[in-house]
Amino acid sequence: MKRDIRKAAAIAASSLALSLAGTAVAAPIECHSTEDDRYMLFSPSQGSASCEGSAATDGANMPNNLAFHEDLGLEKIEWLEADEGSLAGDWFQTDGFGGTSGTILFAETLYDEFDNLHVAFKFGKKHVTSDWMSYSISGVFEAGWTAEHEEQGTLGLSNVYLWGNSAAQVPAPGALGLLGIGLIGLFAAARRHNHAA
Repeated sequence: MKRDIRKAAAIAASSLALSLAGTAVAAPIECHSTEDDRYMLFSPSQGSASCEGSAATDGANMPNNLAFHEDLGLEKIEWLEADEGSLAGDWFQTDGFGGTSGTILFAETLYDEFDNLHVAFKFGKKHVTSDWMSYSISGVFEAGWTAEHEEQGTLGLSNVYLWGNSAAQVPAPGALGLLGIGLIGLFAAARRHNHAA
């Protein structure tokens, strides 16, 4: 019962924060760490997201998070770490470090450069029990997030990781056209050279 009330309050707070920002709110996506009953709600204003993994660690700075994402064949794109406040990197920025709620923003060109994107949130610090939650994201440029722990209160956000793969570069149609014209020219020049000889 207590958890349901806190969960409803977290959903309302996340929805209100994004509504005040003037964005439409999608239904929050829950990620739940069964090891110690922590849950997180991720509320993208557009695009889609799904919970891909979560776990509690024993203070060894997220080995489960690293192994989980590397086993998926993903590379670490960016990592932000802070005790409190907000941080901005090249590909995303988030506030709420040291706290239990905030907003994360992703660069407009992120989906042009990378595929198979995942964002992982770590709550807690080194050498203490901590949790991580990972969401796959597609077309998400802004999202609110909240976290709660059933029994122990909530450890604050300490790290955010962005994982993915470099996008395959598809040649532009114009470049393919130029390549075709070049090959036709080479073929014609070789044919003329053979007839002249």
